[in-house]
Amino acid sequence: MKKLYTSLLALFITAAAYGQCTPNPPTTSPGIYPPPGGTIKQDSIYVLPSVNYNRAYNQTVQIVVPQDTTIPIPGGGSVTADIDSMRVLGVSNMPSWLSYSCDNGNCSWAGGTAGCFSFTGTSPSTDATTLMVGEIEAFANLGQFGQAVDTFNVYIELTVGGTVSLRELAVNEPVVGPNPANREINVRFNSASAANWKFELMDLTGRIVGRKTGRSTSGANHIKVEREQWPAGVYLYRFSIDGAMHTGRIVVTDGL
Repeated sequence: MKKLYTSLLALFITAAAYGQCTPNPPTTSPGIYPPPGGTIKQDSIYVLPSVNYNRAYNQTVQIVVPQDTTIPIPGGGSVTADIDSMRVLGVSNMPSWLSYSCDNGNCSWAGGTAGCFSFTGTSPSTDATTLMVGEIEAFANLGQFGQAVDTFNVYIELTVGGTVSLRELAVNEPVVGPNPANREINVRFNSASAANWKFELMDLTGRIVGRKTGRSTSGANHIKVEREQWPAGVYLYRFSIDGAMHTGRIVVTDGL
């Protein structure tokens, strides 16, 4: 059910194996709570604390599953969906050195309860910024409308410390827009020297729908990405240049 997915998307990320973390959220309000040093970017990308080269990594994310949520119904009005449970189906694009674990063997939590999951491993000696995709399945009871099962994706970013930042490269944070975009997406940035760059656009399933590569020049740069067969909707983008990465969200619309 698309509307159930829309109602829950901003709230949940997770992992997929048994572990020893202890649920201890900072509040009883439904949501995801990154560990200290983490953040949420543009309400859609959960950024884990970065790690330096060759270091042990262990970060725990806390989660509180909502007991219910309100979703619109066709023809107007809304219905209260009682959340039965949520579970993790998998995490893709995860670095080989990293693993994840939950506080229970099924990586499943009942509505109205708290849980946690941890990312652990030993970081490599190479620069990398990774955007992982977590697939979540939700079960809900809709009263007279029956039951609903839905899946949605959440996005988790992790940087190995030693990864060169845009600032260290003397590359300013890119300006990506317009947002909403219609016929094209423009990327503008300044670079101190020539460097290889790549722009990727992904839908909310993690599928890459657009990609463009090139090489910057010293000074101001302008990249124009023409719209192809992308339907209107919300997308994520990755802009990488010479080992650094910038991620964000953009809306694509139809019409003028």
